[in-house]
Amino acid sequence: MLSLVGRLLTRRFFDRPILVIGTGRSGTSVLVQALGRHPLIADLPGEAPFLTSIGYSAYLFEAHQDRKYYRESLKVTQDYFYDQLRRLGFEVAAGPHYGLKLFIKGLLGRGPSPLGRRFWAAKTFPEDDSAQGWLSLYPGAQFIYIVRNGCDVVHSMTKFGGFSQRDFRQHCLSWAEGVEKYRYLTDSAHAMLVRQEELLNEPEALFTRLFEFLEIPNDSGPADFTRTTVVHPLDKQTQTGINPRTELQHRQPAHEKWTTEQKTIFKNICEPGMLELGYKVPF
Repeated sequence: MLSLVGRLLTRRFFDRPILVIGTGRSGTSVLVQALGRHPLIADLPGEAPFLTSIGYSAYLFEAHQDRKYYRESLKVTQDYFYDQLRRLGFEVAAGPHYGLKLFIKGLLGRGPSPLGRRFWAAKTFPEDDSAQGWLSLYPGAQFIYIVRNGCDVVHSMTKFGGFSQRDFRQHCLSWAEGVEKYRYLTDSAHAMLVRQEELLNEPEALFTRLFEFLEIPNDSGPADFTRTTVVHPLDKQTQTGINPRTELQHRQPAHEKWTTEQKTIFKNICEPGMLELGYKVPF
């Protein structure tokens, strides 16, 4: 019964996911939350890494070299299996019974409301094969790939609790590997690349382009959100009611506090990715 209610609440947008993708500390969280300020998009909170695994499960039946083996091993129909993967994919991001608890909270004004929504947005980390599988499950899926200057990402990783225990070289490798991992998104018809700097400095123009890509009407809510909210800045809590652009203007450029050794490490590891994404190493 509960699943039936949840399915009814989400039936208009269940099959239309928007996956926000990017290396940690690149602006993925604020982008997901901003998208949820559009009246047609329900943003699902937190990260949903298992969406990547679910996409790969479908990939095994579509493009994997052993796909015949996987298909013949099923004791249920592939259509049934895919239906279960779709439901599981949605619920690992939204919660059981098609996110029923989350969307009831939304109806009460304490979360994303299901009313009027046509898409759901979540943050995950698929490689190319997982993305292929995801499109098999949800042919209408769309990806938004957000990138950020590697200097700023590495600096942010050194300060943010979830990453700060790693050493400087590991932070550099994490960013550079992300450039390689998500390269497939830069020329995918299902994906749009956006820059954190655009989100910070020109949110209205960015969301205008983004909503053209999604083929939905423009709305001021997402840009208004990014103008007044800083999500997880460095080692602090999310801050509202302030202009993040003004807040960040007072910060010293990240690399100015790096040692000569750190600059050398960054340049050796990250410069190819910086150039690939259109950034210059400033030292």
